[in-house]
Amino acid sequence: MKKILSVLIALCLIAGLLPVVASAAAEAKVLVVSDAEANTKNTYTVAEGNAVYLITDGGAASTYGATEDNYNIKIDYTDGIPTVYLKGAELSTKSAPLQIIGAEGGVEDYLLVVEEDSTLESTGGTGLYVVSTNLTITGPGKLTIDSNKGYGIWFYNPKTTDETKQTFHDLTFEEANVDISLDNTEGGWGVAAGGSVRTMTVDGGTVKATTDGKSSAFYSINGEMIVTGGAKMEIDVNDACCFSAFNSFLLESGHLQLRTYGSAAPVFSLAENVRIKATGGSMDIVGVCVAYNHFDLTEYEGDYTAIVAQTEDGKGAKPYDPEEHKMGYHKYFQLTKGSSYEVVVKNGTTETPVAAEGDTITITARVAPAGKVFDKWEVNEGAVTLADPTATTTTFVMPKENVKVTALYKDVEEEGGEDAPVDDPDTDTPDTDTPDTDTTPDVAPDTTPDTTPDTDKGDTTEKPAAKGNGTGITVLLETLIILVSVGVGAAGVTLINRIKAQKAKAADEAPEEAAEETTEEAE
Repeated sequence: MKKILSVLIALCLIAGLLPVVASAAAEAKVLVVSDAEANTKNTYTVAEGNAVYLITDGGAASTYGATEDNYNIKIDYTDGIPTVYLKGAELSTKSAPLQIIGAEGGVEDYLLVVEEDSTLESTGGTGLYVVSTNLTITGPGKLTIDSNKGYGIWFYNPKTTDETKQTFHDLTFEEANVDISLDNTEGGWGVAAGGSVRTMTVDGGTVKATTDGKSSAFYSINGEMIVTGGAKMEIDVNDACCFSAFNSFLLESGHLQLRTYGSAAPVFSLAENVRIKATGGSMDIVGVCVAYNHFDLTEYEGDYTAIVAQTEDGKGAKPYDPEEHKMGYHKYFQLTKGSSYEVVVKNGTTETPVAAEGDTITITARVAPAGKVFDKWEVNEGAVTLADPTATTTTFVMPKENVKVTALYKDVEEEGGEDAPVDDPDTDTPDTDTPDTDTTPDVAPDTTPDTTPDTDKGDTTEKPAAKGNGTGITVLLETLIILVSVGVGAAGVTLINRIKAQKAKAADEAPEEAAEETTEEAE
């Protein structure tokens, strides 16, 4: 029986039916700058289930002092996916302070999670270098990439020999906050993000790109660009294109703000006979020129409003005409879909960042900062009426325009005030004072301003004695009253006598003794 089983296993291995047995353990390979001045890097290869922690200092990273609870960079696996975490990392070197390397001979899926605001700075090359890898960038923190004489994010596949077929990798910005700045005015050529990219997707979040010196923003030969999930893109380019060499461009939702300056390069420089397709969202484009020969809006008539003009400020704009404008070049172009408007929530969130007129929008305030509490909502833009401006989660009906709202906070001390008194047992307990039976008139009328609390309205000196506690507080109050009475004359003495008599009665003591004591103290 054992022989038969051994033969079957051997046949399965030969036939490739048991590939797991022969496969190597999964690994993550990442290069991180270890000496900023010398421009040297350490290679960290982490097997599945393991992790390495790094601390950044002076533009370099080291394992010294790094722990699971104290790190700027972590490299490990998350659900079987090689993952790099940036938690306040600051890396700076001549070129490629961070490199993510996939498996040889194939393409892996890597995840870059920006846990806290982090910076990658390259003074003479690429900021983030990606080899043989699909990459998704996500996380609540902001990733800033500042690069000179090179690229912001560059994808490379060593197997590529024909540049016209560089479509191997996928780049995804998933609810990310990425700001790429590129300056090649002193030499070099590059793009904010691109290379051998098959699909570049901006799914929610915000992606900004600023380039100078003949550097395009986003570039891919024969690749596809997709903007969706209500994403916002802000692009400013000098002497180059916003989108270059893609063979497909799709705007599903969100907003594009595109600006080009200083050259005749079009905002869109796409492959031949490629149309820009929009199924939602909006564009606001200002440039020296826009390639309209690839921008045919005839199939979207009725749903979209397109405006073109020859001036940068949009003056003299007129409706887009496919015969007049599709082969022309214009400085200003705006495309909006009538049923799609933007919802911006400051200090809060919404699941519908892009909505149609009449939709019910739900907004929720973020957790208040330390020492603060939520106060109310403020409408900054748009004609909307909130269902409850003082509720942390509320709704409104979407108008036919963009809406911006802000959650406001106030100091914790302001939460109470007169409407929320502090719970004080001395003042919350109903006044149980016995009626004042003292009908003897005061020795002298009280003509001075009344600076003594009215003991008939919540007498705070009687209640602790009645309860059998608060002796220290009672003595203190009595002492203060005695001091005040010295200055108010006989009227003060009478008041003290009255308090002492009531105290003596509560303690089964002789009122006369208490009165005599008080008189002696007053004298």
